Amino acid sequence: MRRLWLWLSLAAQLAGLAGMTWGGTVKTKVSGGMPVVPAGMQLTRLGGLIDASFPGLGTSALTPGGMAPQLQIPQSQLTPAVFDGTKLTVLLERAKSLDASGVQAVAAQAKTKQPATGAAVSNQPTSASGKDKAYKLLEAANSVLKDVSPEKLRSMPVEQLHAVSSLIMDQAFGEGAPRQAVQDGITALAQAKLERILSLRGQPTNTIVLRRSSNSDEPDHVRVQGVPPSIRAVRPVPDAPLDQTQRWSKPGTVFRHYTTKEGLEAILASGVLHNGYRPLMTNLGTGVQNYYEELTGVFLTAPTVKGNVVGTPKERYPFYVDFKLPGNLPLLDVLPEFPGIFFLIPLPARTQAWMRDLYGRWVRGEEISPSSEQSVRQINENGGPGPDLDVPVEIVRHGRVR
Repeated sequence: MRRLWLWLSLAAQLAGLAGMTWGGTVKTKVSGGMPVVPAGMQLTRLGGLIDASFPGLGTSALTPGGMAPQLQIPQSQLTPAVFDGTKLTVLLERAKSLDASGVQAVAAQAKTKQPATGAAVSNQPTSASGKDKAYKLLEAANSVLKDVSPEKLRSMPVEQLHAVSSLIMDQAFGEGAPRQAVQDGITALAQAKLERILSLRGQPTNTIVLRRSSNSDEPDHVRVQGVPPSIRAVRPVPDAPLDQTQRWSKPGTVFRHYTTKEGLEAILASGVLHNGYRPLMTNLGTGVQNYYEELTGVFLTAPTVKGNVVGTPKERYPFYVDFKLPGNLPLLDVLPEFPGIFFLIPLPARTQAWMRDLYGRWVRGEEISPSSEQSVRQINENGGPGPDLDVPVEIVRHGRVR
């Protein structure tokens, strides 16, 4: 059997990102210090804030100039993906259909506290602070819902919409959310991405050469649009499972994450993993490194798999955490020809803070270097910056790799 190496690192030509812990790091907040919105009210509150921030949404198109003068984009530039108001419109429609009077009440209260909150589709003057909050709300919605189509959003169960709304509010304003709401929201996002990935299975892939190696000892770097034909779902419902795949679909199964000392401390303090920056990258000894840009989220392995097999040698990642996942959290076996080794919780990839700031500069029309613009345009092509997401887990044990 050929030795298979899998690293999770995105080529500099793709996004200009530096190396990070396999499977992502974590942040320590699941619930913040602000008042928690009662269960069953998250969508209503989000809808009210959308209504207050974007008067006339759904009747007019969002424009960069409407958001704020400093966000105007030269006509020669590509329109930023962050200004797509389609999903924000669907959220507002769903909120009004659920509780129109509640949305109106929240919007009125928001306008009272923020009388000039952003008017992205209005000619009325808007305060700088109001526009900033409106932009954050729009960016957060498009970021969290990056892999959720408008059609999926229209049919999403209300309970899931409440949970996803909590994630959007946290992304926009750092409010935090109850652990159960985070878990439910993550499950809804993962289910949407799982369905998207499985819909691509069996379809032709498109490859773009990022870098051809001039050295025979180094592989070519290739960006792949599409997914491996063998990819299969492990949870919540196994796909025509192999015996090994069915084993990993059972509730209570323990998975492993290799990390650094800092990463271990953060995971133990928070009880969460974080979505990673990079997509799946495979090198099957063919002289080609394939970057599957669709396959992002949190990568896991099994406790019996050594770190060097999955690109996390103990010299760099000397600690491990073993944990259980919620039984209904979607999970993929990305390379089932090597069963029990490469698992993925499908979620959008996050974007590093400095790259998000660079994207913001590009949105404002500020001058950036040609190499930076190439990276920013790649992010824009993929729907804009990705979100920071927490994935709650039940920690079973941890320790130093032997």
